[in-house]
Amino acid sequence: GLFCLAMGIDLKAGGRRPTIGRKEPKSKNIYIKLLVKLYKFLTRRTESKFNGVILKRLKMSIINRPPLSISRLAKFIRVRRRRSLSSSAPLPTTTAFSATRPSS
Repeated sequence: GLFCLAMGIDLKAGGRRPTIGRKEPKSKNIYIKLLVKLYKFLTRRTESKFNGVILKRLKMSIINRPPLSISRLAKFIRVRRRRSLSSSAPLPTTTAFSATRPSS
């Protein structure tokens, strides 16, 4: 009989897909590295998506890092206060966005 030997793909443990995103910040700043360690822990140990968002933004380059609105930060702090978790620190660039035009 006729049979065909097909060559397979040698997959490593993680598959063939390359890693997407950074695993750590490129910054040499030790404080940013400490914050990344902290937020890695918080993301792993809590259900809060906010910690994951902050971790993702800390790893981004400054050019690609999106700002965090003050209203979103205030909402996050209100939720944390209800759960009696009092400490919070704004890490990314925070902006106050006004939907109304300034009068000229």
